[in-house]
Amino acid sequence: MSKHYILTLNTFDRPVPYEKLQEELNKFKDWARYAPKNWIIWTSLDSEEIYKRIRSTLDPKDQLLVIKADPGDHRGWLANESVEWFKRKRQTTGE
Repeated sequence: MSKHYILTLNTFDRPVPYEKLQEELNKFKDWARYAPKNWIIWTSLDSEEIYKRIRSTLDPKDQLLVIKADPGDHRGWLANESVEWFKRKRQTTGE
């Protein structure tokens, strides 16, 4: 069953490898970048598999955090396009 995960990246002063990262993100069912170095993804994979895939695109010194998110229990404010992304109906099976 698919779930939402939040990815947070810290590259310190190094540039983010956006091309390589986006290639890997595109392999998930759906994803959105809601802030610099922060993404929400929709996938049936677990946090360990997500971590391995994203980590492979990064410098060994970069920090990466992958957390399962519960969009039904939240508070805060995001840009309208991010809110609409959460509301989108999605298939719950597959990668």
